[in-house]
Amino acid sequence: MAREAGLIRRGVFWLLLLGPLFFLSYGLSNSYTAGRDDVGSLVFAWERHMPLWPWTIIPYWSIDLLYGLSFLLPLSRREMDRHALALLSAQLISVSCFLLWPLRFTFERPELAGLFGWLFDVLMGFDKPYNQAPSLHIALLVIIWAMFARHTQRPLWRWLVHGWMALIGVSVLTTWQHHFID
Repeated sequence: MAREAGLIRRGVFWLLLLGPLFFLSYGLSNSYTAGRDDVGSLVFAWERHMPLWPWTIIPYWSIDLLYGLSFLLPLSRREMDRHALALLSAQLISVSCFLLWPLRFTFERPELAGLFGWLFDVLMGFDKPYNQAPSLHIALLVIIWAMFARHTQRPLWRWLVHGWMALIGVSVLTTWQHHFID
C-alpha cells in the first residue's frame, strides 16, 4: 500500500496536540493528587523482590522518542487517526483513574550517580508517585509496539523492535519499584 499524501503534516499535528496535552493532564493530575489525604497504595509481596537495574532507565526513557517516531509510520489517514486516538484514549483513561482512585508508589530508590542517576533525577522532577495504576507507560507501549510491529517487515528489524519493546516493558518494573518511600 502506498503512503497517502500529507501524512507527515498530519502526524506532526497529532504530536503537537497530544504531546502538550499529555504533559498538562499528567502533571496536573499528579499535582492535584499530591494535595489529597486519601491516597492509598497497593503493594504485592513479589514487588519487594524486584531488582533495581539502573541501566533500564534508558529503555524506559526511549518510549518518548518512539512515541514521536510512531507518527511517521502510518500509511493512511485512517491508520494515523486511529493510532492517535488510541494514544489519547489510553492517556485519558489512565489519568482519570489516577484522579478517581489514586494509588501511591511506596518503594525507596537508593541514590544513583552518573548518567543513570541524572536520568532518574530528571524523571522524578516531572513524574510524581501518584500514578501507580493503571500503568500509562505500559498502555502507551502496547499501542506504540503494535504500530511498529505492523510496519517492520524485515526479520532482523522485527526481532530488534520486539526485543526493545519488551525491554521497555521490563524497565517499568526495574525502574519504578524503588522510587518512593512509605
